[in-house]
Amino acid sequence: MGWDALGELHFLRPLWLGLLPLFPLLAWSVRRATRRPTRTYAVMAPHLARALELGAPARRRFRPVDGVSLIGALAAGAAAGPTWSRVANPLASDSPPMVIAFEVSQTMLAVDAEPARLERARFKIRDLPELRACARTALVAYAGTAHRVLPATEDPQILETFVEPLAPGVMPRDGEDASAALRLARETLGREKRPGVVLFVSDGFDAADLPAFRKNVQSGGPPVLALILGSEAGGPLRAEAGGFVSDAAGRRVVDRLDTGVLSRFERQAGVRVVRASKDRSDLRRIARLSRSLTDRSGSRNGPNEWEDRGWIPM
Repeated sequence: MGWDALGELHFLRPLWLGLLPLFPLLAWSVRRATRRPTRTYAVMAPHLARALELGAPARRRFRPVDGVSLIGALAAGAAAGPTWSRVANPLASDSPPMVIAFEVSQTMLAVDAEPARLERARFKIRDLPELRACARTALVAYAGTAHRVLPATEDPQILETFVEPLAPGVMPRDGEDASAALRLARETLGREKRPGVVLFVSDGFDAADLPAFRKNVQSGGPPVLALILGSEAGGPLRAEAGGFVSDAAGRRVVDRLDTGVLSRFERQAGVRVVRASKDRSDLRRIARLSRSLTDRSGSRNGPNEWEDRGWIPM
């Protein structure tokens, strides 16, 4: 059970947990009873009497009653029905539908590390379907405006074909209107037969979009994940025509990741932020999160039942 699943841990029959305090009490009572002085102490020095006791039970650290108590506690915990996942629906794909909201603004051309953020984002999007068993994936591109690029498809090659040409130059207006992208993503997922997730691939959010993301949570909208590229140190902003962007003083413009705004989106809007890594560990975590977050709601025909992980069939 990983850390993500640990947050889902609960018990199907919690009343059985009421027995847990009885087992340490049993062990304590038995140990206390064996420490009571015997009648021999009345006619013999206590330290001599203890030395003559057969088996010297007071010196034994582990006793049979301790094993009985431990087994009883484990049995009670198992009978309580621990669970942290739902029963898989055999009629549904393991990975839920996903809408990728791909930011293609000017800041995505910043170079924190080679290659630039935009190219690294393309690599991540191309690799993700393999870890999601080619589940249904749609694509939305946004900058100052948001546009539906590709409806949900199970073909990773089609997704790659549409991702490759996306760049700031093809967008009508620069910016990062994540609210508009979220609206399009919600509309796209509304056509799917089972709940899905929205994945933002970007270099951060604008605080002005926070109310829209909070409203998404309050209205029971789809879970939102964010694969974030960029760093706090930032990187120089590359121009599409070549070279780097400079300010009026001739200095290179540096774009930095605003982690404070990211934290607000996590705390106030429930966005699950995953920082981009050099390997595929970030994508593997996104695949796990997308499954666990949609497992909570199950299919549109009703939520899947929680899987009983207890050892004792009830």
